[in-house]
Amino acid sequence: SVRIHGKITGQINAKSVSLAKTANVKGDILHENLAIENGAHLEGHCRRTEPTDDKTEGENPITLLVKGSSKENLDPPPPKPEPYIVA
Repeated sequence: SVRIHGKITGQINAKSVSLAKTANVKGDILHENLAIENGAHLEGHCRRTEPTDDKTEGENPITLLVKGSSKENLDPPPPKPEPYIVA
């Protein structure tokens, strides 16, 4: 499932897609469920897909890259803070 609040250029393929009023999508959307808030901008085609088996959900994680970047130069996540006891 995805919820779009900003600008996306390219195809979106997800079980459930929701476009917020601030969304600006240029590309096609393939979906099982689609919700579009008043004010969202969509330039492309929408096509409903057949329901998928829920067992496969979560097996293909999505990696979003900023324009002009690549997986190799992404910063690693910050380390998790150590737990501490409050007395």
